[in-house]
Order: sequence, then structure tokens, then C-alpha cells
Amino acid sequence: MYRLVTDAPGQEAELLDLYKQFYPADKAASAPDIRHRFARVCGGWQNEIGIDGRKYAYFYAVDARAADDALLAKRLEKRAAKLALYRSLADFSGLALPWGSLTGIRPTKLAYELLSEGIRPEALADTLCERYDVSPEKAALTARIVRAQAGYLTQDETRYNLYLHVPFCTTKCRYCSFISETADRAAALIPGYVELLRRETAAALSLIEKKGGRLFSVYVGGGTPTALSAGQLDAVLGEIPLSGIECTVEAGRPDTITQEKLAVLSARGVSRVCVNPQTFHDDTLIGMGRGHTVADFYRAYELARRFGFSLNLDLIAGLRGETAADFLHSLSCAAALAPENLTIHTLSRKRGAGLYG
Repeated sequence: MYRLVTDAPGQEAELLDLYKQFYPADKAASAPDIRHRFARVCGGWQNEIGIDGRKYAYFYAVDARAADDALLAKRLEKRAAKLALYRSLADFSGLALPWGSLTGIRPTKLAYELLSEGIRPEALADTLCERYDVSPEKAALTARIVRAQAGYLTQDETRYNLYLHVPFCTTKCRYCSFISETADRAAALIPGYVELLRRETAAALSLIEKKGGRLFSVYVGGGTPTALSAGQLDAVLGEIPLSGIECTVEAGRPDTITQEKLAVLSARGVSRVCVNPQTFHDDTLIGMGRGHTVADFYRAYELARRFGFSLNLDLIAGLRGETAADFLHSLSCAAALAPENLTIHTLSRKRGAGLYG
């Protein structure tokens, strides 16, 4: 049972996520009582934390950039509160987490924020360690990734990336916290949604043109866009001039992939398709509510390969009931297919997901 009380509106969820890093589900019974008091004081943020009778206090100076930016100020307040809680729990428990106080943010995103502040690239790893208690190993890894991305990520305000959301799936995966609905339950809503999405896409493209911009990439996600019919997919993609533009479509559920739908994607100029096994173990797929088998994945993968798409596969490490050996088996199976991209996620039990708790 987790017992955390804070007087900082809007901070409880992120503080609780950090709290659970120290006391995961199998240790929840031993989790201590935590009281957090937050105050904006002259020149900074004061955090006072009580953990089973032990008291901690941390003051962090306000970043000058936050003076005229309310959203930035709110973000930095949360980071200050999380850092205070992290340092308190680290002292109380004697534990140190690899990513320090960081939760809910891509470390590279934070790294780019630091670079925009004027932090020198060679000082990036040390800054992550000092400001957020990231371990030297993880800080060095983040810095290496940023160096590897040099030349690929550019600041070009004329380039726009377009995301289209299709919030429908064949079944609801137990680890999924996205706002989505199964296609059978939402059948009456889908035609209207497709029409509105088509109109909104056209409006977005018109706005980009008015701003003198150009479309750089398109991502169609969800949900599972291929839960739509071939005709509905064609209607959605028909609004977008995809010639010479990278376009990715999440076809993550193998049970939704058909030759007819892939033909529509190919004809419309889609360049990349995600076909996601998540695991190569049928028992896990059943337990997670995926609604397909490993054999279904292989069928869908080979079918998509025939159309010449660049293919991405997703795997999830840490699925309930799987061992490290089970995951390594899945990794070997995925690598043997030689997809153009392989994405590894780690299981995260989020609010709104069946596995949460």
C-alpha cells in the first residue's frame, strides 16, 4: 500500500511514480509513509519531505527563464519536487536508481534542453549527474546517443511533422493505457471519426501551406490504424501528398493486416509499416490480450515484406510471466528477420492499463 500525501496540486502522480521505483509492487507492503510540502518562496522552490518520521528539506533556485514562461515554470517545479523526493528516498532507503530522479521523460529530450541552455556537449553527462542524480553510466549513454544523432536532428521551422490518431484496436492489450476503444464496440462511431479526421488533416495541411512550411514526415498511429477497413484507410491517407515524404503507419496488430489494406498503404505512398509481435511466446500473447498468435505475426510480416515497405518490429521487455531467457528468445527471433528497425520497450504499468497496480 503506497501512502504519499502532498499539498502540491498536479504533482502527486509523478511523485508517486518515482516512489514506486524505490518500492515496486513486490515491496509495496514495506513502503513508508511520505508527506510532501511544497512552497514557492523568494527566489525558489522549497520542498519539505517526511518519511516515517525522518525529515528532509531542499531548496532549489528558480531558473531565470521561468520568470516569463508559466509552462516552463510548472515543469521545473515538478522536476524540483521529484529531485527532492528522490534524494530523500535515496537517503532513507540507501538505494540509488540508474536514472536518478528522471521519470516520464526521455533522457535525450532533457539532454537537448540542457544543450539549448548553453551547456557544452562535453559537459552534458556531468550536468545530468549533478542536476538530476543520473548515474555516470546512464549519463554517459545519453551523451553518446546525442552525439550519434548529430546531423539527423535539426532545427528547421519550415519543416512540419504530421500525426494522425486512430484510436481503435481489435482488442485492448492489458498493458495499454492509451485512450482507445475496440473496433467492434466503436463500430457505429468509426465512419464519422474517419470523416472528421479526413477534414482535420486537410485543415492541418492548409495551415502548413499558409505558414510557408512543408510537410516533412507523417505518422499514423493509435490505437491500430489498420483496424480500419481498406476503404477507410484510403480515405484517411487520400488527403496527404506523400510523394517524397516519409510516412509510417502503425499496423501493430498482425491480426488486422490483410493484403487489401497493405495494397492501399503501398498505393498511397506509405514508406514504413510497424508490425509488432511484442513477444514470440503464445502464452504471453494470450495473457496480455493481444488477440493473435506468433504464427499470425509471421504471416503478417511476410505479407508486408512482399510489398517492399521498410519494416519496424516492437518488442516489450518485462512482460508479466516472462523471464530474461524468454525475452532473449523473442529478441533472437526478431533479429533473425532482419527488419529495418527494431524497437525495444520496457513494460510500464500506467494508470488506465489493465496491469496497473
